Amino acid sequence: MKKTATLLLLFLFCINCFSLPQAGMKTFFTSAGIKQIQAIVNPLLIKEVETFNIPPVTIDQDGLKLTLSNIKITDLTFQDETFQLKPSNKIGIHISDLSCKCTMDWKYTFGLIHDNGWVDEDVGDVTLDLDLVLGNDGKGHAVIQADSSSCSIGSLDIHLHGGASWLYNIMVSIFKGPLKSTIQNEIGSQFKDQINQLAPKFLLEVPIEYSLPHDSVLNYEMLSQDVTDTWIELTNNAEFYWNKKKQESPTPHHALPDQPWSQDLQIEMYLDEFAVNSAGHVFTENGFLDFTFTDADVPANFPFHLNTTYFKALIPSLGEKWPAHLMTAQIYPSEYPKVSIDPTNEATANAPMNLNISVIVDQKPVLAFTMGLDINANLFVKMVKENVTAEINTLKITLSYKWTQIKLPDITNLQPLIDFIAKSVITPYANKILQKGFPTPILYGVSLVNTEIGFGDGYLRIGTDFTFNGNI
Repeated sequence: MKKTATLLLLFLFCINCFSLPQAGMKTFFTSAGIKQIQAIVNPLLIKEVETFNIPPVTIDQDGLKLTLSNIKITDLTFQDETFQLKPSNKIGIHISDLSCKCTMDWKYTFGLIHDNGWVDEDVGDVTLDLDLVLGNDGKGHAVIQADSSSCSIGSLDIHLHGGASWLYNIMVSIFKGPLKSTIQNEIGSQFKDQINQLAPKFLLEVPIEYSLPHDSVLNYEMLSQDVTDTWIELTNNAEFYWNKKKQESPTPHHALPDQPWSQDLQIEMYLDEFAVNSAGHVFTENGFLDFTFTDADVPANFPFHLNTTYFKALIPSLGEKWPAHLMTAQIYPSEYPKVSIDPTNEATANAPMNLNISVIVDQKPVLAFTMGLDINANLFVKMVKENVTAEINTLKITLSYKWTQIKLPDITNLQPLIDFIAKSVITPYANKILQKGFPTPILYGVSLVNTEIGFGDGYLRIGTDFTFNGNI
């Protein structure tokens, strides 16, 4: 029995150590978003297909050998394109009314007879079908791979130039069928190959990790992907780590929506409050929220200075025990700071802190007393470009005494001073940091427009359209 229990505990320990991160973010590309992707990608795809060199093709028909080289596809256009989402990981593309021109050099041999020239073709009434597979490269990036293609040409007009003209009709009648089949294969193959070359240029440029201050990183590695009948869903990690010690945050996750709130906007993103709270965990564990202030840090025009002389009226015993002594103020978290998001209160933050007040005696700090500061803020959240930012609307600090070696006044006597510091020092300083925000995993060159912010049970909703002005 004891051995069984030991094995069970070891098994649970291994699961805890090697389990994958949970989703901290979900992104839905709605039908409107998929249409926008089409509008962005199609011109790039056409450009790539038209500039690609197709390898030479040889057609052998009853001993008459035709070699086509220097094959070019130009003037490629299509009138209609539809996307069909195929659960759970495929995207079908149907293109109709595609037309293009093909130019190439030709050379035929038949025994000792040979001739050469060039040909241009008008290709029309083409339909093209492609299947794309959405996946993950195992390193946190999304991948899209075209795994099949089929092409059907409705009309093909061939115009031969050069060589013996009396052979033209014979050659066209012999080679039109094989030539049509060859061009069909090449058009389908080129679209497939160019998608497979173009997709990584987009997807590998989507950042999955951002370097931030204090050797911290924000990780957005993709965890899973799904295709439904009406949207594409991506889930990401969305967690802060410390570079020197990658450790999972103990802060809880929240269930994120399993479908978009709306299909009106092109992208629906849902960010778990866990992402922000993991930052609080990293910064607390590694001392980045510990601050020590001396009198040299206080502006000259500030009404209070860190000297016992300034506290005679407020805390008489401080000046009596240490007259005209310099002081230090050390503030540090007593618990992890926490952001809470809900539909009613929207975004609020709570940061329980300790404040140590020390007096400098013989050039060394001597602790006089410790106070608890329960800091609560109501936040205004917004998107600035592609960053999630915030600003403090209201800030309230509740005081408590935790330890003292001197007689302290009624704590309510200190509240006006703390309120003044909260308004004139803490709020502006915190807003300066909060307004920088943190980035979302957006491709370089993509701009978010018509952005809306919403609040769910433990998560932030970002609904947005997007444009692309980058170079691939």
